Amino acid sequence: MDGLLRPYFIELFDDHNVRIDDKISLKCVGTGHPIPMITWFVDNTELDNRKQEPYTLHKALFDEYIVERNRIVSYLNITVQSVFDGGTYQCVLSNKAGVTRHSANIRVAGPTKIRPMYNKNLTAMTDIKLNCPTVGDEPKLIEWHKDDKKLPLNHRHRVQANGTLEIQHLDKSDSGIYTCIAFGEKNSDIVKQSFKMKVKVPPVIEGFSFNNKLEAGMRTRIYCNVAQGDQPVSIKFYKDEQLLSTGARDDGITVQEVDPYSLSLAIANLSAIHNGNYSCVASNEAATVSYNSYLVVNVPPKWIIEPKNTDTVEGNAVRIDCSADGFPIVQITWKRLQDSFNGETNTMAVHQQYLLIRSGPKYQVFQNGSLKIANVEEADEGQYLCQGSNGIGSGLSTLVKLFVHIPAKFKESSDLTNISVIQEHPLELVSNIIGDHPISVEWTFNNHKILSHNSDYLIKDEVNKEGVISMLQLKSVSHSNSGIYKCIVINEYLKSPVVKTFRVIVKEPPEAPQDISIISKSSQTIALSWKRPYDGNDEIREYVIQYVNTDNETLHRLHNHSIFGNISSTVLRGLQPSTHYTIVMYGINSVGKSRPSKEIKFQTEEESPSGPPTRVQLMAIDANSIKVDWFSPPIHQINGELKGFYIGYKALNTNDPFIYKTVQIKGNPDLGNAFSLILQGLRPYTYYSVIVQAYNNVGAGPRSDEITVRTGESIPSSALTGVSCDSFSPQSISISWNSLPDEYINGVLKGFRVYYRPTDSDTKDLMKNEVTAQQNKLTLYGLRKFTNYSLSVIAFNNVGDSPSTTVFCKTQEDLPALVDTIKAFQSGPDSVVVSWKPPKQPNGVIRKYAIYRKSSNEEEVNSFTVPSHLNYHKTSNLIRGYRYNFWVTAWTSVGEGGSSTIVSVIMATKISARIVSFDDQIEETIGQNVELFCKSVGIPEPEIKWKVNGIVFEMTSHTKNPRLQHLMNGSLRISNTTLNDSGNYSCLVSNIHGFDAITYELNIRRDSNSNYPLSPIVEVVNITTSSIIIKWVLRGQEVLPVKAHEVYFRSSVSKEWKYYIITDENLNNNKTFSIEHLLCGNLYQIYVINVNSYGKSSPSDILNVRTLGREPISPPYKSFVNRINSTSVKLNLNIWKDGGCPYTSHPIVQWKPMETNQWNLLFVNSVLETAIISEFKPNKNYKIKVIMKNSAGTTAVEYDIDPYGLPNNVYHISGHSPVHIAVEHLDNNVSEENEVVPIVFTVVISVILLLAGILAVFILYKAMQKRFNQNTAEDRTPGHTDNIFRKVALIHTNKNGKRISEPMDMTSAEMTSLNSTEDHLRIKAFNKSTESMTTSFQCKEDTKYKYVSIPKPEISDYYSIVHKNRKCKTNAKQTLIIDMKGRDALESPNESPHRYSLPNTMFDKQQQLEVDCQPNQCCHYVDDSHKPTAECVCCSLFETDCCNNGHNWQSVCQFEPNAAQMPSSYLNTKFN
Repeated sequence: MDGLLRPYFIELFDDHNVRIDDKISLKCVGTGHPIPMITWFVDNTELDNRKQEPYTLHKALFDEYIVERNRIVSYLNITVQSVFDGGTYQCVLSNKAGVTRHSANIRVAGPTKIRPMYNKNLTAMTDIKLNCPTVGDEPKLIEWHKDDKKLPLNHRHRVQANGTLEIQHLDKSDSGIYTCIAFGEKNSDIVKQSFKMKVKVPPVIEGFSFNNKLEAGMRTRIYCNVAQGDQPVSIKFYKDEQLLSTGARDDGITVQEVDPYSLSLAIANLSAIHNGNYSCVASNEAATVSYNSYLVVNVPPKWIIEPKNTDTVEGNAVRIDCSADGFPIVQITWKRLQDSFNGETNTMAVHQQYLLIRSGPKYQVFQNGSLKIANVEEADEGQYLCQGSNGIGSGLSTLVKLFVHIPAKFKESSDLTNISVIQEHPLELVSNIIGDHPISVEWTFNNHKILSHNSDYLIKDEVNKEGVISMLQLKSVSHSNSGIYKCIVINEYLKSPVVKTFRVIVKEPPEAPQDISIISKSSQTIALSWKRPYDGNDEIREYVIQYVNTDNETLHRLHNHSIFGNISSTVLRGLQPSTHYTIVMYGINSVGKSRPSKEIKFQTEEESPSGPPTRVQLMAIDANSIKVDWFSPPIHQINGELKGFYIGYKALNTNDPFIYKTVQIKGNPDLGNAFSLILQGLRPYTYYSVIVQAYNNVGAGPRSDEITVRTGESIPSSALTGVSCDSFSPQSISISWNSLPDEYINGVLKGFRVYYRPTDSDTKDLMKNEVTAQQNKLTLYGLRKFTNYSLSVIAFNNVGDSPSTTVFCKTQEDLPALVDTIKAFQSGPDSVVVSWKPPKQPNGVIRKYAIYRKSSNEEEVNSFTVPSHLNYHKTSNLIRGYRYNFWVTAWTSVGEGGSSTIVSVIMATKISARIVSFDDQIEETIGQNVELFCKSVGIPEPEIKWKVNGIVFEMTSHTKNPRLQHLMNGSLRISNTTLNDSGNYSCLVSNIHGFDAITYELNIRRDSNSNYPLSPIVEVVNITTSSIIIKWVLRGQEVLPVKAHEVYFRSSVSKEWKYYIITDENLNNNKTFSIEHLLCGNLYQIYVINVNSYGKSSPSDILNVRTLGREPISPPYKSFVNRINSTSVKLNLNIWKDGGCPYTSHPIVQWKPMETNQWNLLFVNSVLETAIISEFKPNKNYKIKVIMKNSAGTTAVEYDIDPYGLPNNVYHISGHSPVHIAVEHLDNNVSEENEVVPIVFTVVISVILLLAGILAVFILYKAMQKRFNQNTAEDRTPGHTDNIFRKVALIHTNKNGKRISEPMDMTSAEMTSLNSTEDHLRIKAFNKSTESMTTSFQCKEDTKYKYVSIPKPEISDYYSIVHKNRKCKTNAKQTLIIDMKGRDALESPNESPHRYSLPNTMFDKQQQLEVDCQPNQCCHYVDDSHKPTAECVCCSLFETDCCNNGHNWQSVCQFEPNAAQMPSSYLNTKFN
């Protein structure tokens, strides 16, 4: 079968020898088409059935699945439980194409056993093989017994060496009980299994058959005799597989039982319905057998459909039916009777000669006997004979006649005749018709019947043998006789009339030209067009235009202008400006001249004004506006209807082009009054030059003289640049900046102000210092030591301040202050614990603490150092009875601070209960977790109690307040704090020798950040060409009322942010705000910030909005370019569309011959003018370039002009719209250097794109190389796997705005996006204690801000801090912690090896638990002669609280945060 493939094996399994409890796996891989199925068998029994047996395959599992390329894989996994799990295992592949098998033997070591054997029913005369299914150890010998007799018993029995029993030609004597006996290695090891076999004998039928010469009407009988077979036996007759019931039947068949072994079938009257296959079926328990014979009854033919005489029409197809029945099948043949002509008698003689008709293109004899003749012709008329025969009898035949009739038709082949006739000449139309009579003829004109009595026409019909000749005659034709004439014919053999058509055309002079219209006109030309008139049924050869000047009598003479007849438009040239004319037209063909057309009257166009506006005056209104006043030119210089004025302005002494504003005049204004316009959006404190031009319908007149004025002052528009700061002592910072460029001062610069404050203080602590305009640096003194300061510098003038520029600097480190408080208590027979509080002014990063000890019997002072994150130290090996003095100092990178107070301890026998921890005041925000420490010493171990506001906190009281927990180390933990948790918390310790107590004053407050307003939700309400209206709503309930709003916006062109500060009172009734004076067709970005008395919100989402309008739109060539003559062309600049945005410069028109590269400039003063180029040379191709510019963009178009005025090509220069190109302002003195600007721009852009492409390829190469190296390094990492979980501290923001910490797990696969920075950081690790970089990765969930501290076990001591914003764009700041190989040398010999270790036991739950239980034992190491070798990262960028919440990392890193990489809402966060 197509597409089928027999299954075959790709991978097989082998024999196995196994033992109990072994595990084996059998794999079977195959393929085929369609994909085969896999079935498993064990010892010839399907696996699922075999598993139902006792002790067999109870732990066997199989699975199968499909892999690519139509492969199927199946595994059979077995855990061997007994010897019955062994045997012959077979894998069977099967599909529609076939079956394929593979087997192997699995031998399980153990006692020899035989599987259960089941009774069998078999059929005599067959051969069988009986296997003895042994399992376990292979038997030494296998015997077979039948009814306790050892086999073989005769020649049909054979026992093979492998124990298989073969029996040939089974008979009933082989029935009995069979036993298989297996002998083990020892003769006593004998096992056996028995089963019963029964052999049955199938039926045997004697043969029978029907006579092959039976015919209809005869009778017949057959018998079915069963000669052999076990009883009972069932005998039945079937006809064509349908059961024949016993007894007489309606179809004449009778079935009767003769005896138990015989059945008879009789048919008394044979006919065709009895033909068929007759079967006798005998069945018993052994088998079902059958014997069959076919009955054939012969029947002579007889007519079903006898053929008849038939009539048909020439050209149609005809069918003559003829059909007969009989058996065998009747064969139908057709013949045609052939006629012969007798020349002597001139008659047709008929001879009995028939020609056989065979199927072909003309004739077709169907299988049912019908004859079809296609496309009947007159020659097909005659007699046809149909004969039927099947070999039985004499056969059938009938002779019929076919009559063919001829329909009426025209003898001419063409159905359409065109006839032209000159007016007043005669006309005759003739039609020759053939066909059988009678024939009816009718004439029509334009679908109207022509009656025979109509005096205008004469109709004649001549009848002949073939048909009729019909004629239609007219004596003299006129215009009304033009039209369609039809001759319509019909006879009785047509389904529908046939028509012959005559198109008669009567020629006459044309009609006058119609719909004459004026396309365009100027001062000296007019373009006309007209509709082609009725041409008098003859081609118009020419048009004649006659025109006359009706204003000037001296020029009142007739002018003629001729045009070819195939043209419907023309241009009249040489007319007088502003003059009235009258025009008429004529059309001329070969017959004559038309009547004159209707008169057309028109007036030529005006010309541009010849004088400038007068008395122009300027006045500065404010920093951004100027008022312009002027009067119109004298009336005699306007030269037409005054339409308005162009006011051009630009900054003085610049190369910028004039920017034009348009003032349109409506109605009929009094030209004696002044006109005015306010120019807005100007630069502050800048001189501007202004000109004014008048324009009419034609264009603009000359400019007025330039007048200048300066705008008013405004606040400085730019922040200071180059701002930098540096600290050169612990209490001073120097800040410097660049001078503010003059263009940003916007007035007279008065000086600079510097605002500064510590970053951890409120805005009310802001301090100010001021310097003169000549200074650009300032030194601040008396600052706090080792403190991060925010410094902002602004410039100011008479009006106000510039935007500020903020930088951050930290004062230098100094010696630390004294350790705040110190305690020393005896903790054991020979040990003392010393504890202390850190200095209140650390003046730097505390690197370590020095503990000094001096005993009463020693002169020498002993000292110890501990890491900065510890505030206690245990010293041992002290002597009882001695007094020991202790004091502590702190170290920074500068040196050692002063000594603390000295405390003394006398080593005693009795050790009282004492608290190492200190009283403290703790302030925390709502929702945080607080742990109050109470570390105590004493022998026996002190009892610890807590009091909350004077009430004892019992261990069982946590059931009332589950948020309070008394921890095993004595600390009191308060989870998820509330305002009610504020109060005094006292820890009391006591033993039999004494007691001690400390008190914590806990103050729970609201988060100060909750006072900031929320960012607003902003949406656009309306857009115009110069404004955008927006509105906003509050995002939620505000803690403090919103006082004002800051609306920021900038365009895609300037990139400079501008803003409004507004209050709700400034908004209109709809609570909307309109941003005015925007550039037409420009894209703007907008966002809003809410302001309250506490501060500013974060910015809203940025809106991207484009004002209405687009770049200038070029017109079609035909309306823009008018060819005056062979040397001149006019450009209609006034039909350009400004795209909805005003033009910002003069039109730039350039032209050149096609074969040169030198452009010529045509100066055009206004876009409303028409430009004329009159320097063309005849028979040369030229190129014209036009550049139009408005605030939305630039459109540059080139036109190719051939000598005849038709464009070869019109295209945009850049292929885009708008086209932004570099164009200098062009005036009357334009130099040739302007031609270089587009070329230079193109070259520069090409070079930039080439360099950008090379840089992109280089970056891609380095990124792929780095990724390859990283993957290689990860592959070499021992035990690296993607499903190992890392411990992560997740720091996020709760509903109160407070950042809280909670543990979480993260897989290495989730952190791979950060790994790209590790290789680079590892190189820098040996030179710098910390390094930070920025990378990014994508995430799916939309979350709030997150800060994640991620330990990375693959590379020792690496951590990352991740910042994730609301839109899931993540900035990851990764900090490198250098190698900790030398940390063991820094630890005290008496201290635990893990006491100061980093949390690098991420997978040891017990060690991790120990580290978590010591929250202050983190990761700072100090070497006296070197800088710190490690820094630990958790929350140094944000707050120190998270470092005391039980996590095993501390806030001791040094690196400065980069404000540019942090969100603006966190720039005021405290930094340590």
